[in-house]
Amino acid sequence: MAAAQWPESPFIPKQAQPKSAELFESIIGNTSEVVAQHILSNRLPPIPANAVIHDNGCGTLQVTSELFTSTPKNPSPPPNITVHATDSNAYQISAASAKALSNNWPVQAVVMKAQDLTFPSDFFTHSFTNFVIMGLDNRHLAAQQLYRTLKPDGTAVVVTWAFMPHDIPLKKAHLATRSEDKKLRIQWGDDLLLKSTLSDFYKEGGFEEEKVDIKSFELWHEVKDLKAWAEGLWSFLGDTEEGWSQEDEERWEGAVNIVVEEVEKEDAYVRNEDGKGGKLRFVAHVGLATK
Repeated sequence: MAAAQWPESPFIPKQAQPKSAELFESIIGNTSEVVAQHILSNRLPPIPANAVIHDNGCGTLQVTSELFTSTPKNPSPPPNITVHATDSNAYQISAASAKALSNNWPVQAVVMKAQDLTFPSDFFTHSFTNFVIMGLDNRHLAAQQLYRTLKPDGTAVVVTWAFMPHDIPLKKAHLATRSEDKKLRIQWGDDLLLKSTLSDFYKEGGFEEEKVDIKSFELWHEVKDLKAWAEGLWSFLGDTEEGWSQEDEERWEGAVNIVVEEVEKEDAYVRNEDGKGGKLRFVAHVGLATK
């Protein structure tokens, strides 16, 4: 899972946590890994030996890590596979490279945009693009590059969100604490959550409709402290296209409280007995296509 770019802001509220791969992971938890587990265990046949795999928009190797995790279906990692991990975010690639090195995984991690891949045509046996396309501009270019670099009969896995429990709460906090002309830096939700958006992505790439299979998958993410989670969420996703402002610092507590209150109203949140944390429901669109 790729995180959005982390631009420098001339002003940063004192309450804001530094944007980092670690903060990003604290927000999403292991949702990307759980989806990858589901795909590898339930949607795909075992990865064969000598596979050449693309982890496209790799984040901190959430998908790749599952390739090397033993499961009943795949008790040992497939032999002689090669993983090429790419992400447009240099911070994520740095973290990905360190993780691959520490685990001695056969992974080559480089900074590269999904819309401008430099790999040869017909190169990969498998391509995983999990939770990436929602944050891309010129998505059709990413779709075309995915198709171009995939071998004939290769498998393209693309995953998008169908429901995120923080989507509406984040927008309500934004609207309640800022003027109407301000826009969040990252515009997620709305049409990006539709199944048709993923179908159109495959179509734009060149995949035939009858060779595309999209199914939904529900998962839950547990947070120990909802207020702390909301603080991290607002730190990472709460800034506007113009960056942070002094008013954001002054209204910080109010914005975070709105996120908490709105999440707690949802059926997608189940509170723990301690009252501090709970489980958050996410739903993903999981697409598989064959070239």
